[in-house]
Amino acid sequence: MAIYDMAYSGRDWSGALGCLLEPLQARNLVLYDTGDRRAVRYERHSADPELSRRPELIAEYNALIRPMGARSFDAEGVVAIHERPAFSTLLDSDMWTLDAAHRSRPEIRFTRERLGLYRRCFVNLSEDPLSFVGLVALYAADRPGAPPASDRRALEWVTPHLGKAMEIHRTLHALRARYRAVLSVLDMMDLPLCLVAEDGQVLVANRRARALFEARDGVWMDRQGRLACREDNSHDALRAAIRDTALTARGKGARRSRELIIARRGNPLPVYAIASPLRDADLELEPGLTGSLLTLIDGAQPIAANVGLIADAYGLTAAETAVAHLLIPGHSNAEIAERLGVSPETVKTQVSALLMKTQCRNRLAFVWRVFQFSPPVL
Repeated sequence: MAIYDMAYSGRDWSGALGCLLEPLQARNLVLYDTGDRRAVRYERHSADPELSRRPELIAEYNALIRPMGARSFDAEGVVAIHERPAFSTLLDSDMWTLDAAHRSRPEIRFTRERLGLYRRCFVNLSEDPLSFVGLVALYAADRPGAPPASDRRALEWVTPHLGKAMEIHRTLHALRARYRAVLSVLDMMDLPLCLVAEDGQVLVANRRARALFEARDGVWMDRQGRLACREDNSHDALRAAIRDTALTARGKGARRSRELIIARRGNPLPVYAIASPLRDADLELEPGLTGSLLTLIDGAQPIAANVGLIADAYGLTAAETAVAHLLIPGHSNAEIAERLGVSPETVKTQVSALLMKTQCRNRLAFVWRVFQFSPPVL
């Protein structure tokens, strides 16, 4: 899928947006990511090829709305869509009355008269409430009626994958700026990472991943170079996660990520595994290669996680922050309670509170959110 090509590539997203546009009745697509609450400052604005060929008009439009600040319809739309559930669509008519006063607004007049565009459909691309990532579908000014329901259904199906690709791209962005090849990037991550083929064959593993595999506790490489787990349930679940995300990368599946907990024999702390679709856009491995990017979090090893950053961003209390520090390695509620000198029920309440504040569905999603905020770079 072109979407996942862009996740690992340093190229512009215009081509991927052009592919997304083909089955839609929308005339243009605009992608944006303006989150700035992370350790790594990141911003991206992209449009489909047709709109990208009109940079002078885009620059003129941006100059028009810049003095308006939060009063522009674009700014109002961004705020409104990010109050909606992730990957749900919101029409312009859901936010504004599309009357003569609306059409007389300077920015609306500009898009109608200079760009030939009017109606809009917005999509929130992030489950993170502090991440302003979205897609805007723009419709021709002479097209009658509202954006069609078929477009809304198509966007709600494909945008979870676009959101996941943006998440991967953002995580690698800071490293890509410093290191040209992703193979070098992987070794600069202080977290076990590996690129895995659909059959479980490890193609590339960074230093931390190789050390984890050599310990043969929880997950390792067998004699054929394929990933294996001691527990049958973990083994089957890991192979399924790799297979499902690899199929998505080939455009034959719909799973944008798989998360699992791998039990180990030699340590009570588990290994967390997060599988994401992989396509060899600029990885310099093999043209057309697809597979899975596997992120492993080993609770038994020191983890450079900036919990203070996420605590400040989401307003975690001191007690919830202390619990968060112990959640990342994989400690149970009982172990956290013993370490902090409180009851397991108190810990359960604090875990529920921090998951609710960060809008994470479970502990593993919270751990992944922490590393998105502050990637562990050597």
